[in-house]
Formats: sequence, structure tokens, C-alpha cells
Amino acid sequence: MGNGPSGGIPSSNARFPHGPSALTFALNSLGSILNTTGVAIRNRWAAISRVIQESHHVGNPRMTVSQFYGDLSAHYDLVYADWEGSMARQGQSIHQILRAEFPGRAIRELRILDAAAGIGTQAIPLAQLGYQVVARDLSRGAVVRLVQEARARGLRIDSAAADMREVSGTVEGSFDAVIAMDNSVPHLLTDEEIVIAFQEFRRVLLDRGRLLISVRDYEKVDRAPTSVHPYGKRTRDGRTYRLEQRWEWTDPEHYSTTFIFEEAREGAWSPVLRTQAEYYAIPKLRLLGLMKKAGFKSEEVKDTSCFQPVLIGRLGEYAAFGGEFS
Repeated sequence: MGNGPSGGIPSSNARFPHGPSALTFALNSLGSILNTTGVAIRNRWAAISRVIQESHHVGNPRMTVSQFYGDLSAHYDLVYADWEGSMARQGQSIHQILRAEFPGRAIRELRILDAAAGIGTQAIPLAQLGYQVVARDLSRGAVVRLVQEARARGLRIDSAAADMREVSGTVEGSFDAVIAMDNSVPHLLTDEEIVIAFQEFRRVLLDRGRLLISVRDYEKVDRAPTSVHPYGKRTRDGRTYRLEQRWEWTDPEHYSTTFIFEEAREGAWSPVLRTQAEYYAIPKLRLLGLMKKAGFKSEEVKDTSCFQPVLIGRLGEYAAFGGEFS
């Protein structure tokens, strides 16, 4: 991880003078003009779009999402004031939703795919509750940490690195539910990329499966061009850290966040980690619409204890909360 261009590699803006978003838009528009409705062609356009987006990270300071979470993996628990407590609360929140969605089903019967598992904040407590959990995450570093944390708790979770846009090729069998929590979906920077991920989730779900995602409510966030979001101090193993995020809006729908970790050493704050990723500030209603486009019946889940809004996509017929499948 560096702070400037590397070697003789030109910056993404040098290759694409109007930025990757403009070229991505042009390619997607061309695809629409040509009426490229076939699945293979749509996926090809998405792959091209993905390459362009990732080229924006070449040479730093823009890094891939995988690198961002790899950098964070050793410290991600510090994002929470009480990671163990947060795991328990999030696990219970998801559990209550699943109980309402699958009345009469035993926990041990339900297969759950966590498609953005990170270091295990949701996968671990769900496995502890007795669900059959399969964990996938884009970051290999995060997956390594997840496996370590699971083993420390006497759990064995099928865990591997995988892009949520290609996750169906990395798992066996079908699932009752797919989850992607902690604002993971908005790392996909276009509607097209999000629909591809949702279609992948649908591909691995059973006929009456459920999709759960939690996201930031972007209609309520600070839209100042730059802003600082402090987390305060954290203590772990006798060492004290302070954390903050710095946001910079790159256009009305996208922003970059720089995560900064410092440690108290000899009376001063010393840098530990500085890493960056980009987000698509997509409103909840648009996400619900993209779920529908991917074939789900979608709505926001009310009255959850989750710290972010939870959106649900349903396959198959559904009666009222606590009702029976039809």
C-alpha cells in the first residue's frame, strides 16, 4: 500500500481522461443501444465495466475492495466498541428475521450463505446458533481471520475467498437464505453490477429462498464534499487505538472513504493503518427496485435490532409474518 503512483504505470485518469465512471456509462449506454439482452452479453459488458473500475485503483491511492478489507482484517474488530456484543446482537437480529420467514423450520435444517462474510461478524454467531453457514468474502485476508476466529470458538465454517458477483461457482448445493450485511453491496459501483450480484444470489437459493442485506441509509448521510467520521478510542490487549473515516465525494452518487487507525505510543498517536475504498451511495428504494429486477419480491424489514436498515428479497409465495408458505 503506497501513497502515490508506482513506477511508470499511467494513472487511470490518464488512460480514461473523463474517469472510469464516464467510460463505464458509455459502455453501458452502447450496450443498451445494441439491445444486448442476452445473459452472456450482459455479463461480458459487466466484466468490461469491472476491469475499468478496478483500473481506477492501479498505482494507488485508489485500491481494490479486496485490498481494503485485507488491510483491515487484523483490526476490523476495533470498528465496533464491543465486537463480541455486536456479533451476538447482529446474530440475534438475523435469527429473528429468519424465524419469521421460515416458521416451523428447525435452525439446524437451514443453510445460510454469507456472501460478504468479512472476519465473521454475522457468520460466527449464526453458526453458534446452529445454522449451517457457508462463508465467502472477496478478501482472502478477511477469510483467514474468519477461520481463525471460528476455530477459537470451536466452530468449523466452510470459508473461502469469492467475489459475490461470481459466488455461485464457489459453493455446492442450494441455500435457504443468502446474507450480505454491513453495507457490503454498495462497494459495487453501478446498478448493473448490483443486479449481477443479486442474480448470483438468486441462482444459489432454493425456490422459496430469502435474501437479506443491510445498508447505510444514504438519504440521511452528510453530503459535504469532505467529512470526518470519528469512532473514538478502542482498547485491545492493553493497547489503545483511535479510528476515523474520512469521506470525499467524487460525484453525487459516489464517495471514497479513507480508514485511519492510530495507536497511542509514548504519549503520541502513531499511524498504524491507512486504507481506502469506494462506495456507491445508492438509496434503499433503488436497491429494492434492483432486487425486483433480479426476480425478488422486496421490501424493507421493519423493527429490527440491526444498526443499519435491512432489506429482504423473497422468492416464492409469502403470507403474513409468522404465516405459512403457500
